[in-house]
Amino acid sequence: MKHILLLLILISSANLYSENYSLKWSSYIGGTLNDEITKVSTDKLGNIYIVGNTNSDDFPTSLNAHQRGKKGGYDFFLTKLDKDQHIVWSTYFGGNSNESALNFIVTDSAIWVVGETISSDYPTTVNAFSNHFYGGSGDIIATKFSLDGELLFSSYFGGGGYDAAAGVTVDNQQNVWITGRTNSKDFYVTNDAAKKSITGAYDSYILKV
Repeated sequence: MKHILLLLILISSANLYSENYSLKWSSYIGGTLNDEITKVSTDKLGNIYIVGNTNSDDFPTSLNAHQRGKKGGYDFFLTKLDKDQHIVWSTYFGGNSNESALNFIVTDSAIWVVGETISSDYPTTVNAFSNHFYGGSGDIIATKFSLDGELLFSSYFGGGGYDAAAGVTVDNQQNVWITGRTNSKDFYVTNDAAKKSITGAYDSYILKV
């Protein structure tokens, strides 16, 4: 009886945790050189957003793209697909050298992309923290788009060393939290910072915007 009961429990557990998966859609996306998606997300309407990096001159963009052509060695791309996997809009974004989009988040009203750049002319907005490259081997980039692909905010951040952003989230008060790593000794911190100076080869950082 114990063996029968154990068998029934195992069968029930297998049915509870097993699901049948089938391939519903699969596609290439890219140009003639190197293209890499770094993250994918969706919104409440079922639209799909992908962000990544490309050095292809012919990555597929839309007529309503913010930036139709590649400007540097690597630009990042941001592409929106509808729930039927058709491109709604698709754009390059970057400056005269290399950009890398490492993470992004889609909210009910906007898309935040974070990463790093070594471009001296990375496109920024008038409300940016900084419109100028801080120097070193990389600066943080934080760029905000509307769900329709309109540029809302874009900025450098960092210090004189290497700075990159790898994580981003938005809280329920619409504060944006950005994390990553830095080896800049002059990385800007606020007066109430938990730690005001770097002590390792690299330190983590966290920003609240």
